[in-house]
Amino acid sequence: MDHPIQTDYLRWIVFLPLIGAIINGLLGSAIQKRMGKGAISFIACAPVILAFGLSVNAFLNLKGLAAEQRFLIDRLYTWINLGSLKVDMAFWVDPLSAVMILVVTGVGGLIHIYATGYMHEDKAFWRFFAFLNLFTAAMLILVTADNLLLMFVGWEGVGLCSYALIGFWYQDHNNARAGNKAFIVNRVGDFGFVLGMFLLFWSFDEQGHGTLTIREMAKWASTLQGQQLWGISVITLATLLLFVGATGKSAQIPLHVWLPDAMAGPTPVSALIHAATMVTAGVYMTARLNFFFSTAPETLHVIAWIGAGTALMAATIALTQTDIKRVLAYSTVSQLGYMFIGVGVAGPMLFSKPVCSSALGALSMPCITSRTCGKWAASKTPCPIPFGPSRSQSLPSPARLSSRDFSPKMKSCGWHLPASMAHPCYGSSAFLAQV
Repeated sequence: MDHPIQTDYLRWIVFLPLIGAIINGLLGSAIQKRMGKGAISFIACAPVILAFGLSVNAFLNLKGLAAEQRFLIDRLYTWINLGSLKVDMAFWVDPLSAVMILVVTGVGGLIHIYATGYMHEDKAFWRFFAFLNLFTAAMLILVTADNLLLMFVGWEGVGLCSYALIGFWYQDHNNARAGNKAFIVNRVGDFGFVLGMFLLFWSFDEQGHGTLTIREMAKWASTLQGQQLWGISVITLATLLLFVGATGKSAQIPLHVWLPDAMAGPTPVSALIHAATMVTAGVYMTARLNFFFSTAPETLHVIAWIGAGTALMAATIALTQTDIKRVLAYSTVSQLGYMFIGVGVAGPMLFSKPVCSSALGALSMPCITSRTCGKWAASKTPCPIPFGPSRSQSLPSPARLSSRDFSPKMKSCGWHLPASMAHPCYGSSAFLAQV
């Protein structure tokens, strides 16, 4: 970390989706009227795909370096230089952030492509992709930020885009209320993040090392040992405040209440934001600042208990749900709980939920108009395959799936679900999947 390798292409991983958001946001309505939705799709998807290519390049560059040198940085300019506070506009990639940019751009790119079909009949097609691109850019800022202040810009950016996309169909008051709920609950968590950031800067400044740059904070973290505020260790208090922010973004007890309602948004939003990326921001932040959390055992105990309680509670609530998207929502909350349990001992997995959300959207959209499990189980309409060599091919209707002889392994993957959706025990599959 003391001698990072300077590059000049990491900025484009962030800027490409941002450019797509600006073009669609400012000119999207006119482009859609004159050139059609295909042009909007290209403007939205191409930057994310190109950003994925650059992310792969960054990953390969890291792989070719010695383990202790795997650290790339792209400094643009000095953003803030005020007193002892100096903050650069800079993006960095190490093995941890490399995994995240591959997830955000790779999985995000596929979901962008999927959304071009899912949202094709919507009149505000351009507005949807403007916000989706803006979210992608904000999430990339969050995971590549060189300092806590820039990370907080991305942190707030994903919250804003989440609010806009949950309430995208704002004519439905339920969607609008769900967006407001997500926005307000996340502001509570963000207040804890801000307090934790301020406390860390103040504490470092007292030692003559005032900084918010993450690699410099890691270097001077040992100087905070023994410092106390109101009889509490500064590191313990700061990490607890930061964890409050993490509970908001990653939907942990008691700030978990927004995520199930957030599934009211379009399915691509549920897949990208509320299953794959934004909800893992809290986990990423705690892993990124592990040099603080590892020296605060009290905080680690709190994180483990909160994660365990959330995992059990959310999986249990799924037992009573009949709306398929709410089942996935509580399953996501539960898996996030496991990620927090594993922050101190192992790494989380990020891919399962976006695949489930997109698959359910792809199958349910042509089959039925309701997300209620019982109605889906009763449906006898064959489901056309959304993608593939022949769109005329079809899957069995949900009601007929129960007659198939699936192996136990296939059943554990969820193929038996449609036949059991009429029964509340359908939710038990989500519970068992967690256990």
